[in-house]
Amino acid sequence: AAVTLAACEAPVIKTIPYVVKPHDIIPGVPNYYASTYFDGFDFASVLVKTREGRPIKIDPNPAAGDLGKTNARAQASVLSLYDNDKVKQPKLDGKDETFDKVDDFILKGLNEAQSAGKKIVLLSQSFASPTFKKLFAEFKAKYPTAELVTYDAVPYSAALDAAQEVFGQRALPVYDLKGSELVVAFQADFLGDYNASSLESSYAAARVPGATMMRHIQVESNMSLTGANADSRYRLKPSAVNKTLVEVYNAIVSGISSADKTANEIVKELLAKGNKAVVLADGSKAAHVLAHLINQKLGSVAFTGKANFLKEFDKARFEEFLGWVNGGQVGVLISNNVDPIYSYHKGQDFKKSLAKVPCIVAVADKKNEMYKAAKAVIPVANWLESWGDIEPQTGVYTLMQPTIQKIFKSRQIEESLLVWKNGKNNAANNYYDYLKANASSLLGATSFNKALYNGFITSSNTTMLSYAGGNAGQALAELGNFKAADLELVLYTKTSIGDGTQANNPWLQELPDPITRMSWDNYLTISPKDAEKFEIDNDLNARMQLDGSIVNLTVNGVKIENVPVFI
Repeated sequence: AAVTLAACEAPVIKTIPYVVKPHDIIPGVPNYYASTYFDGFDFASVLVKTREGRPIKIDPNPAAGDLGKTNARAQASVLSLYDNDKVKQPKLDGKDETFDKVDDFILKGLNEAQSAGKKIVLLSQSFASPTFKKLFAEFKAKYPTAELVTYDAVPYSAALDAAQEVFGQRALPVYDLKGSELVVAFQADFLGDYNASSLESSYAAARVPGATMMRHIQVESNMSLTGANADSRYRLKPSAVNKTLVEVYNAIVSGISSADKTANEIVKELLAKGNKAVVLADGSKAAHVLAHLINQKLGSVAFTGKANFLKEFDKARFEEFLGWVNGGQVGVLISNNVDPIYSYHKGQDFKKSLAKVPCIVAVADKKNEMYKAAKAVIPVANWLESWGDIEPQTGVYTLMQPTIQKIFKSRQIEESLLVWKNGKNNAANNYYDYLKANASSLLGATSFNKALYNGFITSSNTTMLSYAGGNAGQALAELGNFKAADLELVLYTKTSIGDGTQANNPWLQELPDPITRMSWDNYLTISPKDAEKFEIDNDLNARMQLDGSIVNLTVNGVKIENVPVFI
């Protein structure tokens, strides 16, 4: 018993008191800082709870309304700050090096590319930061061949292309469901990762029981969190969803009843509610276009006219960049925490073409494929260690502030651009000073300290969206040409993993999916009927763990092997 007790004894950890206690720290009493969580995919205005100088929890910022809501990934991001697998210091040719020598290498590459007339490309995730964009413009003034190209692992290109066609601006529309009495969604998981924002708050407000309680109709192929909350849910294949959307549009525009029973029922409810109804769609540019045009026809009050600026991917621009690389026109490539070798569907072709780029710099937090391909690596600072600003939508400006000293030898991309623009050891290389100076021009009468304290303020940006076009004929033809098949595939982002930025975060890996209750894996979902047809099982092993069938999946000539299946 004594041996057992000794074996279970906890280690003795001695507490050393402060010699001179910081005036703003009381042991055991947390401090809160308003900041902005943004990783290129998710955004939230937040309150960071810290204790003795360490962030320990992420809370919503109540002053920010819908933009202050945190999802599972925002909550778990505090653990990613302490990730021991992160890149911990600069590297040159795979070896640990100082910032000084890495900057020498990069500055040499920038000057050589400029002299040779080759392009200097900063490949970054969507980054709606006005100060970052001002800084890049100054960087481009010094290096005129510099180009900023956006790459997102989960691109919102269909929604952005549709917005550009219908509104004349490449920005996503902002919706508010508070005044709506009917929402009809076609494949749109608007309580999840839809339209770069969440409608949870206004949806909850509109669903309060009463005479004007909003009714929810969901037409979808995959069981979603949004569909699980619907009053009426129609389970259709993607081809059938497209057909139903086409029938709904035609019936609303022409006023003639549809032969499709499902579409006819939806049209009757839409027309009955008029401008108190709204249609949301996802899956293709054509679907988004028709949804916008239906809302225009109804005069939907859910359309606020405000613009969401969080997504910036442009497929045509990215393909132009690929042409530069393949043509040997790029002298320096700086990747800002993106990994197209892994996430782009032609990533291996892109990897081969990188042999034509003399200087590759990876600003990365993990040892990913771009890290391996780069000659110089700069560890990127976590958002909890960084200064920054974001303009997420019309009339809104948010600030990001560090809540802890940098744990490893990291540097945010803005700090690097200042060094490469001004030269090493320049007094103007302090990004906090740069941000404060630029923010003052955006804050109006509000002081920087006040804005930093609130984390979220009203800005002078008055950009508004209005209906300016939309090729209904082309959209109808595209959806009509969608061929039905025995099996059809729908891709979606998991609540826990999102775009995969925090794929190695154990909190997210262990988080059960709200629909399937599955964790720790990526998988196909299939109906019991199809599972029986293809002799697919979901068995349990002796430890009561799911140990089911795996399949090879081939779509449009692309084959993925050994994919687990959940029935």
